[in-house]
Amino acid sequence: LTEAGLAAWPTAMGHLFSYLRLCHEKGVPSHVFDDAKALAQLGFRYAEPSQPQAFVTATAASMPLYRPAAWLSGPSLLEGAGGPPTLRQLLGGMTPRAAMVEVCAKEVAPKAPLSEPIYGTRYGRQPIEGEVAAWEAAPLLPELSLPRPNPFIPKRLAIKAPQTLPRKEGEPSPTPSLLPAADGARVHFLPDRTFGRPRAFAYFLWRSPEFYTSARTAVTAELFAGMLAEVLQEATYEAAQAGLVAASGVSSDAFTVQLGGYDERLPALATLVASTVRSFEPTQAAFERKVDILRRQLRDAERRQPISLAGYRRGLALQPARFSNEQLAAAAGEALLRRRGRPRRGGPRQRARGSPARGCKTPSRAGAQRSRA
Repeated sequence: LTEAGLAAWPTAMGHLFSYLRLCHEKGVPSHVFDDAKALAQLGFRYAEPSQPQAFVTATAASMPLYRPAAWLSGPSLLEGAGGPPTLRQLLGGMTPRAAMVEVCAKEVAPKAPLSEPIYGTRYGRQPIEGEVAAWEAAPLLPELSLPRPNPFIPKRLAIKAPQTLPRKEGEPSPTPSLLPAADGARVHFLPDRTFGRPRAFAYFLWRSPEFYTSARTAVTAELFAGMLAEVLQEATYEAAQAGLVAASGVSSDAFTVQLGGYDERLPALATLVASTVRSFEPTQAAFERKVDILRRQLRDAERRQPISLAGYRRGLALQPARFSNEQLAAAAGEALLRRRGRPRRGGPRQRARGSPARGCKTPSRAGAQRSRA
């Protein structure tokens, strides 16, 4: 948590209980169960093979809960009509007065006089009667609503590419074909003829020499990445629930976007992601939050495991175009000062210079970056 996030935890809990009360009073729509059932069936039908030991362990644990015919499918599928009444019962019990709230942060250490006997973790107990009363009296938020039917759940699952026999030993792997494209773009395509899944993956890459020319540009890319990642996560939530994936990243010379999942809905996901990236405008609050997170990660980087520190320092010594955590921390501080000192402008929106990225790198990857993209 940032300092602002820690101070706002009662407000965040109030929003959570407001939504739970909305679900309890209005009732969960029937299409929520239909969507969940369809997604469970897709996940079971196209599940990736698991390791034998993990599979046997999980199956053995579920055997007492299901009849023999459902030992394999029972934990994965939603069958029967017991879901809605069970959910109503659970929602009825999820009230502020029945909750135990945990706040984990270094800033609450003075309120943690007790010690857990096994690992020595410090903790404390604090009364929250005032917060509970406020949560119980809080009105329903007009911004919250019940889920709509998920538009990204696929309906057509036919395999488009004909399957072929497995490659013989020594036979070369297939290579992508270069398709005609315009405006300086290069399009490569490789059909799957081995796995037989109704899934597709698309990778978009934009190259530029400007992404990692200095600690300042590296930090700019990292900060922009984190803000964009938050916006994409919210925009693509329904798609993620339906088994689709959208991710963005930045390397020393390129910005990438990766899409994947059931291919019928992949074009809709691509349109949504393109629209989100094109209209994205960083806010001051998001910028300051990401600067705070990045600076704290860089500050704590020396506390990592020795093997991780050794890899970080080896990269600094042997690979070009890399910046130390100290250089990046200084650049992050300068970026915060520049942003705060910039006058607000009217008229057309100003685009930030830099490049989007995942925004979830560890300090070692931010400080010794060499992306595989």
